[in-house]
Amino acid sequence: MFNTFNMGIGLVLTAGQQDSEEILKTLGELGEKAYVIGSVIKGEGGVEFCGR
Repeated sequence: MFNTFNMGIGLVLTAGQQDSEEILKTLGELGEKAYVIGSVIKGEGGVEFCGR
């Protein structure tokens, strides 16, 4: 499947943590399924890929 289809996660919206509840509520009211999939944190200048 990964070789044939785009197995991405779809549309991504980046917002401040303080706005996430309101955004999820609004999207739910519009009939959209939405999830918090991560966070942005201060790091040490590297990237670690944790997928396939």
